[in-house]
Amino acid sequence: VATTATPGRADDIGVTVETLTESAAQRLGLERGTGVAIAAVEPGSVAAAAGLRPGMAILQVDRKAVASVADFNALIRKSVGDQRVLLLVASRGGQRFVALRW
Repeated sequence: VATTATPGRADDIGVTVETLTESAAQRLGLERGTGVAIAAVEPGSVAAAAGLRPGMAILQVDRKAVASVADFNALIRKSVGDQRVLLLVASRGGQRFVALRW
């Protein structure tokens, strides 16, 4: 997945995201501008433990739509104090909710 914007990093959950490209969106059956692509997952992080992998897309954070890296980062920052977050993720296998706690 090519980076088309400055990648965002949510250190508390161990994931780096970037703008979802048109080709990545098509591969996942999504519309462009829907969600962000997972670019990297830190080994041993809560994201890794939950099965998040590069190439997946994050569509929602705590049931709020994510349209950009800035959206993702803002929503994650709001969740950090709670030490939990609910993500809607998409992969080639479809969409599913993933609850992260740290």
